[in-house]
Amino acid sequence: MTIQKVIVITAIISLIVCINCSDDHSISNPPIKQTPFYQLSPDSVNIAILLMDFQTYEFEGGSFSHYPLCVNCDLESLPFVATFGGWDMHPLLFLYPPENDTIFFAYSVWMGTGRIHIPNEFASPESFPPTQFSQDKPQSSEYFNYWGQSSPDTLAETDTVWTAIQNLDIVNEFAKKTYRVGFYLYRPTEGVFDPNPAKWIVFLYRRN
Repeated sequence: MTIQKVIVITAIISLIVCINCSDDHSISNPPIKQTPFYQLSPDSVNIAILLMDFQTYEFEGGSFSHYPLCVNCDLESLPFVATFGGWDMHPLLFLYPPENDTIFFAYSVWMGTGRIHIPNEFASPESFPPTQFSQDKPQSSEYFNYWGQSSPDTLAETDTVWTAIQNLDIVNEFAKKTYRVGFYLYRPTEGVFDPNPAKWIVFLYRRN
């Protein structure tokens, strides 16, 4: 056998071995776990606001904020102060004491369509990854009516709302300690109810 043939055969064998190694022992980099933008603080009040379509219950995004601890706030319910007023344009505000921070502000318009002003933007649904764990809706959850008045939540509709978000990572993070939940149906239109622009608002609240 000539030296040239030996070289060719050796090269072929080396190529086959490399291909087999590549196929059988391929190495891929593990996915990088992104840190969520919502980081609950033990020294603050943590409030998340989640937005959902009224008709489809599709989760559309949310916001997250920290606020100073409220020493004198009621611990047995959501300490929000809601105001509702106006004529042709009805402003609705949810305030959080002790400094009356506005956590939610929207208009409902007669013969028109209002919009949400605060939060001024919502992070996309992709910013709130799901998990394999689901949280039951807290028995202490509250429902805010059209005028922002609170009462114990007994609506079947809010069960459906909760089912759509109960496995989100942010819900599981809030549920690691005592937290509270509030539901509000935002109607941007006045007069005949128009379900198309209506939104379900879910408040998540935790003191530490």
